Amino acid sequence: IYHEVSRMEKNNYLARLQTFVVKHIQAGNLKYMNKLLDAYKYYFEKDDIFENGIIPMPPFRSAVLLTNFVKNSEFFEELTSKYSQKLNPDFAEDSRRLCMAYRSFSNNDFNCCLEHLKKFSFRYQPHKADVKQLLLKLFYETQEFDSFFSLCDSFRHFLHKNKNITDTNKTRYFTFINLSDRIYDMRLSPDKKAPAKLLNEIENHVYELFYFDKQWILDKLNELLM
Repeated sequence: IYHEVSRMEKNNYLARLQTFVVKHIQAGNLKYMNKLLDAYKYYFEKDDIFENGIIPMPPFRSAVLLTNFVKNSEFFEELTSKYSQKLNPDFAEDSRRLCMAYRSFSNNDFNCCLEHLKKFSFRYQPHKADVKQLLLKLFYETQEFDSFFSLCDSFRHFLHKNKNITDTNKTRYFTFINLSDRIYDMRLSPDKKAPAKLLNEIENHVYELFYFDKQWILDKLNELLM
């Protein structure tokens, strides 16, 4: 019925689908992810769904995070080189940088990732938290001890001051910082009981995390147990 409904109805459908699927992913149910990705592909390709053909930042950013999570390299390339050109020009370059930074990080090319992150203009405010999250993971991977713990403190300070981030998302960011801090300490300790205990707690949904941060934390804890 695509051609029988208004642009607003199409937008509302995509927004509701996104909310529904992300809520399920947060709860650990991953079966709807590909349905949402297919919707992003379909609607981003259409020029008539978004006003003046400009893709809004929230669904684009969500698509980047989800595509990186499932490691869909083909769609990631389309987001980077094709659909980022349909964004507001003020945000397009940083959006491309975010795509390239995530791709570099996934490929363990941490120097390239850092170079992309250094170039952000931060005209789109949510990118500030995106960059801090990715930098924290990067400093952990590269064992940059001082930079890691300094960023933990500055990230917390940033969240306390920021009034534009919802309480729910602040909780998730704080949880990610605190758990990252803990696993770095565990990395420096020979004790295997602490990682196993924390791994069990996270798998049993004791902590509220973004789904992509939760997977990274789980991966790092499993590495400590090897």
